[in-house]
Amino acid sequence: MFRVLAISLLAVTLSACGPDAQEVAARKYVEDMTPLLKRNAELSSSFLDLAALIKKKKASPQSVADTLRDEMIPHARELLEGVEAIEPQTESLSQIHTRGLVRAWKNRVSAYERMQSAWESGDATAFESAASDHQTVFKAEERYFKTTDTLLGEYELKLVRYP
Repeated sequence: MFRVLAISLLAVTLSACGPDAQEVAARKYVEDMTPLLKRNAELSSSFLDLAALIKKKKASPQSVADTLRDEMIPHARELLEGVEAIEPQTESLSQIHTRGLVRAWKNRVSAYERMQSAWESGDATAFESAASDHQTVFKAEERYFKTTDTLLGEYELKLVRYP
C-alpha cells in the first residue's frame, strides 16, 4: 500500500513540475513567430537598400515602382498571410498579436502599395504620405515587441526581432 501511494505521489509531483499551459502556449508562439521574424528582417533590409538607392539617386522612378510591385509588396503580403495564420493560445498574446502586429503588417502592405502607385504616377506628395504611414508601422512593431517581451518574459522567453 505504501509503495502504491509513494508511486502515485511521485507521479503527481513530477507532473506538477512541467510547464503550465500558459508557458507551453508562449513557447509555441515564439516558435511560430521566429521564421516570420526572420523573413521580416529580410524585408526590412531590402527596404533599407531601396531607400539608400533612392537617396543616392541611383534608382529610376520606374525601377523603384517595379521593385516595390514585384518584390516588396509580394513579400509583405506573404508575411501578412503568415502572421494572420498564427493563432496564439492565450488571450493576452492573441490580443497583442492581432491588434499590434497583424494590424501593423496590414498597414505596411497598404503603405507599400501606395508608395508604388505614387512612384509610377510621379506623385511626390502621395509618396511622402505613404512613407509617413510606413513609419508608423515601425512604431507599432516597437509597441508590439515591448508588450510581447513583457508577456513572454514571465517564462524567460523573448522574440528576436532580427534573427
